[in-house]
Amino acid sequence: MDQSTVRAIVGWILLLSHLVAIFSAPFFLISFNDAMDLILILCPLTGAFVLIIVQHYAEAIATANPPRIMLNKNAAIMTIFLCVALSIAVIGVQYMYWAGKIPAIEDLKRAVGIIDTVIGGYTAILIKKLFGSQ
Repeated sequence: MDQSTVRAIVGWILLLSHLVAIFSAPFFLISFNDAMDLILILCPLTGAFVLIIVQHYAEAIATANPPRIMLNKNAAIMTIFLCVALSIAVIGVQYMYWAGKIPAIEDLKRAVGIIDTVIGGYTAILIKKLFGSQ
């Protein structure tokens, strides 16, 4: 798979899904304070992704035709899969709380923390490599 295509797919998935999760928190949660707590859990990983992705594109802004670099197909698929899984999981647990499937706000906070730590940690390893290589 072409590196620039995977970068674009992954970048948009991560940025849009994390922004949706952050901006929807006040609507999914009854208490504004609880929404802010949840956003604070999401912010470190979101900030890291934004930094990596935006920094890459800021450095590449003057490059009209970047060199075509092919990625290992399995690595590309794994990166996209982890980004999609992270996105679905974070937004999904918020929806589950809103729908009453998660009974307490503390359970939601723990779930988001676990998702960001486990899936987000592995995703960050791949993202750093994907956007760091030139």
